[in-house]
Amino acid sequence: MTFWEHVAITVIDKLLIGALLVVFGYWVKRRLERVKRDEQFRLQVALERMSAYRTLWSLTEPLSPAVQLDLSPDDRALHLAALRSWYHQAGNGMFGSWDASSRFVQVTHLLESGAPTPEVRKAVSALRTQLKVDMGVYDEEQAAKQLGLPSRADPVDAPDVVSATFGPVRDRPTC
Repeated sequence: MTFWEHVAITVIDKLLIGALLVVFGYWVKRRLERVKRDEQFRLQVALERMSAYRTLWSLTEPLSPAVQLDLSPDDRALHLAALRSWYHQAGNGMFGSWDASSRFVQVTHLLESGAPTPEVRKAVSALRTQLKVDMGVYDEEQAAKQLGLPSRADPVDAPDVVSATFGPVRDRPTC
């Protein structure tokens, strides 16, 4: 191999390596931009969820187990209207997790069907507990303890919190 052939191979080699590095750098930059954009979106959704959940927390306070009064038909209608307005008109339903939405629907179903007040309050307690789980205040074990369910530490005795409270997913009402 002559000197110039060796120089040409070296130059081509360096150009290929440089081109590969440029392509790789471009790909990494695009990937990082996408990750950053996705993270900003998740942060915005989390902020919206926090605001929505704070409002729902206030709306469900009169329905919590801490309040011992029976719910009259008028009370039920009033609370049901407020909850539906929060979910649909205010657009907050789109920020709820699957579990929180399932529990929310269960609460509205119980209010609408005239279920006994203790059953409504138990469902509201489960909803409020799920809000805490979604916001990171409770973990699953703390949520199970709050709802009086077995701990997940013993998987044989511990069904998931949602199924234990409302039955399998296929049996839950939908919006």
